[in-house]
Amino acid sequence: MDRLSQYRKILKNLLTQYVDKPSHGDIEPEIIIDAEGKHFELMHMGWDGTRQVHGSVLHIDIIDEKIWIQHDDTSYGIGIINRIRLG
Repeated sequence: MDRLSQYRKILKNLLTQYVDKPSHGDIEPEIIIDAEGKHFELMHMGWDGTRQVHGSVLHIDIIDEKIWIQHDDTSYGIGIINRIRLG
């Protein structure tokens, strides 16, 4: 398996670990992966009472064969919690 395929598999598995329905409101998690498999995002979308929720929880890109954490709104941070061996 080449490095890019390995990264795609690891990142897809990583995002699925964070797919938990929030404890309040009618909010659904949604994983978005682009067709080329270089952009990975976990979003929360829905309603919390009268407030619309639509936002990124995690956004990770593969750029020049490196993993870039673009946005991390998890409780502890995936860079600290997940020590991934990639090479």
